[in-house]
Amino acid sequence: MEFNNIYIDQNILSIILDNIKNNKDKINFCKCNKDLFNCYYKDLVKLNIFKLNNISYFYFYKMLYKFNYSQNELNNLLKDTIIYLSNTWKREGYIWVSQTCGVLDLRFIFEVQVKGGIIDDSKVEKLYESFYNYGYKYLKKFIVINDRKSSIYNVQRSHCTTLYYNFKPFLKNKNSKNFISIINANI
Repeated sequence: MEFNNIYIDQNILSIILDNIKNNKDKINFCKCNKDLFNCYYKDLVKLNIFKLNNISYFYFYKMLYKFNYSQNELNNLLKDTIIYLSNTWKREGYIWVSQTCGVLDLRFIFEVQVKGGIIDDSKVEKLYESFYNYGYKYLKKFIVINDRKSSIYNVQRSHCTTLYYNFKPFLKNKNSKNFISIINANI
């Protein structure tokens, strides 16, 4: 590759890129050269989904359907989501249905499962036993892998209210105020 009439070997650029710690800096570094951009940019941006997991549903959804993820990446994403949910009680991670009733935010798990993320039931039970017993087993019944429309139709007929299009949470905390209902379209 050539930078200002100086040739730098692809292997050296890969080493430089690997040694940059901040993902945002890596992305900006890729923008300085067309070849570097074509080789690395898409993969770096694609991996930002792990930072958006359980944080911003809208951007998470857009990235999940914009890029193709390997089965291993989807499985890891699903695992991270379940681990996050298992620690929800430690922070304001519940979506409030009423003044006294908070429920888990299942939108991220729903989207990853629709895209094909799979975890063995025994692993889910080890990660978060009460979610496995009271939520995961039932949510799995509604999911049709790679068919979001059918999955949403199945969920709309269930009792999983946080996944309804028109779900409006009780405004008790920051998460409830910034809540975006499940998106009703494929990108």
